[in-house]
Amino acid sequence: MLDTVKLCVPVKDCKINSPQMFMPTVTNSIKIGVKCVCNPDKYWMSMGRYLPKLTVLKGYDKEQYLYIEFSAPKLLFGNNFDELENNDFNRVLDELLDRLMFLDIEISRDNLEHAKVVSIHYSKNFDLENAQVTCLIKIIEKLDISKRLDIAKTNYKNGGQIVRFHTNSYEVAFYDKVSDLKQSIISEKRAFENDNLIQQDLLSKLNGREVLRMEVRLNKAKKIKSILEKCNINSDLTFNNLFNTDISKKILNYFWHEFIEKSIYIVCQSNNDNSVILSKCALAGFNKQKTLKIVGIMATINNNGCRYLKEQIKQAELNRFAKDIELLNLEDNYLLKQFRNVRTKLQRMTPLRI
Repeated sequence: MLDTVKLCVPVKDCKINSPQMFMPTVTNSIKIGVKCVCNPDKYWMSMGRYLPKLTVLKGYDKEQYLYIEFSAPKLLFGNNFDELENNDFNRVLDELLDRLMFLDIEISRDNLEHAKVVSIHYSKNFDLENAQVTCLIKIIEKLDISKRLDIAKTNYKNGGQIVRFHTNSYEVAFYDKVSDLKQSIISEKRAFENDNLIQQDLLSKLNGREVLRMEVRLNKAKKIKSILEKCNINSDLTFNNLFNTDISKKILNYFWHEFIEKSIYIVCQSNNDNSVILSKCALAGFNKQKTLKIVGIMATINNNGCRYLKEQIKQAELNRFAKDIELLNLEDNYLLKQFRNVRTKLQRMTPLRI
């Protein structure tokens, strides 16, 4: 379901009663492009009071806009391990109205419900059984992902990992949710997620659990619209429309297919010993020349990943060998089974509850 969302409301449609809470102070004379920011106080976070981030910005149309950014599950549950459902929308609205009132912002329920969404993060938490998150992330970083996306990998001192594929308009991340929370105790800046302070008391409850998180961050309205079209979703970019489990499911599954499914088989199988691959090639009737090439390709993927391999051979050649590798009958691979289990959970989209 969705997690973080940024709403845009014209200032004329709400009332900012304490403009001095913003830095700099909100006035009618602020210049175009100047951001007036009101960030939540860490004291309130430590007391379990989650607050949205507020920004007032004057657009090129000379209108002032209030941007309201918040994590919907943290707003409702005090954490984002627990996941939302469609019937939680009214409760989220109630909580958001309450927190905005606390920050001395007056806005109608209707304006909030139909506010324009300019950024949205869809996510899914997977409670793994008999598998470690780090093992799956090591596979993901080796996948055949377009080089149009930058890749960044972080290794935490506590053993957790995160791999991110990103452009200016969107980002897809897979990470160790529990380790990221542990990292926030050392420093909030070292964690991938923001505002972890409010949920650090969950660590004792999460001891020993392995939670893989998939997160798709659509950071521009144009990109949100583009992805909706690719997923055959006809929807206005309003809060009430995009707060939808089916939309979340379609978008997350779209990115799972684009990022994971296309090369997960060959990458998982590259973890097999060379002796296993050699014997499977023999059973498939491949000649020695093709067998040696397959072993070399699998070893390169296992050591350096598909993106590195594509610097050495052409895509068409890789595609031909990928088809041959699919004939090797290696379906009993442990890691592949784990990814199939995660895929099934993503297709079912059952909300996780801690």
